[in-house]
Amino acid sequence: MKSSSMRPYDKTRLPGEKMTPSRQASARSSTTLFSVFSGVSVLLAATLVLTACAASHSTSSSTPAANLSQALNGDASTPVDTSAVLAQLSWGKAQTVNGVTWDATQASATIAGETITIDSNGLPNHERDTYYAVGTAGVSLPNESNSQLVTDPTSEQDTSFEIPTLPVYSETTTDAPLGSIGIMISGSVIFNPFEADNTTVAMSSNFTITQNGKTGSFIDHCSGHPGPNGEYHYHGNSVCVTR
Repeated sequence: MKSSSMRPYDKTRLPGEKMTPSRQASARSSTTLFSVFSGVSVLLAATLVLTACAASHSTSSSTPAANLSQALNGDASTPVDTSAVLAQLSWGKAQTVNGVTWDATQASATIAGETITIDSNGLPNHERDTYYAVGTAGVSLPNESNSQLVTDPTSEQDTSFEIPTLPVYSETTTDAPLGSIGIMISGSVIFNPFEADNTTVAMSSNFTITQNGKTGSFIDHCSGHPGPNGEYHYHGNSVCVTR
């Protein structure tokens, strides 16, 4: 499967320029160990962040998640084997929220050697809003005055990530690019905090509008929203994934 392309909101290339496979690979392969939501971020697949969260309910100190946590607090120069944690996750498993069961995401994870490959149709395995506030034609930074309310435009994507299962801590940081920087266990991708100008923080600039008796927000309560091409993505850690 090929990686999903960047959205129009995320102007990381010149208009009309296509994202080459090598550039896509470069954007993904620059991952180090953590994903930090700040202007200067250390890239990791958000997978590892969610991995720890997903297994954090266990009280046993011998669980893979506990071992991973202990390793992260140990010798930073030692590679951390995350394969056991990643292998036990249920990628895209259907969730039941308030009595409603949402469709499972068509997501799969395959571990081969020191690499995990995650393929997904990009649809989150949890609730989404019925309506979203999106910018009108030509608007790259939506706000209350230049947006319209539309029925949830989320659509299937063709998304694939290859992530090392033996990451090594890096002493340097790497700016997280616009566009996808990782994938949640829900099956949907995660972006850095910013919108197209690489300055406006999506979560803190959220807004809600009402039109024709219907109400919708730019960012939903799951910390995500669909982009112009229908790709649902998060701009922060999602309570709908970690609950």
